[in-house]
Amino acid sequence: MKKSLRKTIAASAVFAVALAGGVAASDATAASKSAAAKRTGITKFAYKANVFGTKAVLNGVELKTLKDALAVQKCTRQLRGEKVKGSALSTDNLLPFPDEIKDLIHISPSTSRTKTYRVGNTYGVRGQNVIADIKVGGPIQVGDTTVNVPVLKIEGLKSVADSFNKNGKFGHQESFGFGGISLEIPEGDVIPPEVQDLLDIIQDNLPITETVNQVIDLLKTVGVIEIGDYLSLALGHTAGRAGKHSAQSNAYALRIQVNNPQNDAKTILQLGRAYSRISDGVPSGVFRSTMSALDLKLGDLVHFGGVSPQTIDCEGTGGKVKTKKVAAASVLLDGLVVDLTGVKYSWMGKQLPKKKAKGFVKTQIGAVSIPAADIVINGITSKVNMRSKKPGVKVKRKVKTQIGSIMVAGQKINLAPGQSHSWDGGVIRYQVRQNDDFYGTEVRALKIQLFEQNVTLTLAESAGRIFFK
Repeated sequence: MKKSLRKTIAASAVFAVALAGGVAASDATAASKSAAAKRTGITKFAYKANVFGTKAVLNGVELKTLKDALAVQKCTRQLRGEKVKGSALSTDNLLPFPDEIKDLIHISPSTSRTKTYRVGNTYGVRGQNVIADIKVGGPIQVGDTTVNVPVLKIEGLKSVADSFNKNGKFGHQESFGFGGISLEIPEGDVIPPEVQDLLDIIQDNLPITETVNQVIDLLKTVGVIEIGDYLSLALGHTAGRAGKHSAQSNAYALRIQVNNPQNDAKTILQLGRAYSRISDGVPSGVFRSTMSALDLKLGDLVHFGGVSPQTIDCEGTGGKVKTKKVAAASVLLDGLVVDLTGVKYSWMGKQLPKKKAKGFVKTQIGAVSIPAADIVINGITSKVNMRSKKPGVKVKRKVKTQIGSIMVAGQKINLAPGQSHSWDGGVIRYQVRQNDDFYGTEVRALKIQLFEQNVTLTLAESAGRIFFK
């Protein structure tokens, strides 16, 4: 489309947005680059970080196939330096959208980093992600009509999350920013007030500090900007907190919601996420324990999982039982529907005297329905109890699973742990344990394979482990 047919507003070169804590250029961050940060060893702190470039969530279930440039620092008491994870490909054409809206989003490869560090009396863990280019919008074909969706371009999207303990006091700094931004509005379009406000800020070419403050105020007021009928955009936010025993930092740069007009399904794209956490109170080691209601693989191409998965904090919960509930979630893909209701996670972790620790993780699902396979399952539970005696001794573990009822094609199936039931269309296995090691174990209450759909589905996953360093 010719330039004369559009109103083009661009702000390039230096444009940065930093929220709630400002640009993460603290002493701790700068120090992490020094030679002193290369020191490694067991400390009195626990470190954890999770960074990614792009994540897609469809109707509450994560599309793991598209979790791009994922860099994870699992709970540890050890200074392990820097880990870098890049993406092999851009995310163009990988999203599970209908053809008419696939071209609305283009995301270039990104790079994620996590780093544990020490310099002097400062200990910390830092996460960072950078996405080179993002483009949202453009012309799409809807029936016989070409619709020109406004085009938003962002260059150098960067997210930083830094958590640290400096001179005995916990702190955090987080930021997100970008090197350039432009917005093209098709001529004749009615510009919503919130979009006009953003354009006015960009056009004013104010000093950086004033521009940052105005954008922050706008985001706090508006929250979400609608881009036509298919997209909504929320520029990112940052959050962090520090207490007497821990600090955490979270930078979340961009959120895009894509509405599928064919079935009202909603896909959330999370772009540029960095999270870090540091804590004390880990004399007996750290918990690496997770809970997830669902994991679904369609051949080797598509992988769903999660449903708001939960983890135990590295230091535990102080012996308190914590819970998280999810009312419902579903997967819809190529005619296959998996509906879950009544998801509940429960967990506990406690540091004990004499370098001992104990805890548990528990995953429950009220009901699961798979109409294409005529399967209905009720009352699914998995649980792992764990207990460590002392460093260097194998962690004790106990697994428990429970199923209320399994119905396949109207027939009730009774299974004991370790048993399976086969039929022409697939197989169900009850209580599948895997990755059993020195530090703990994992269990899936049910594993289902559907041959016609080439689907492998596991339900109610619980993994409980205690690491000594």
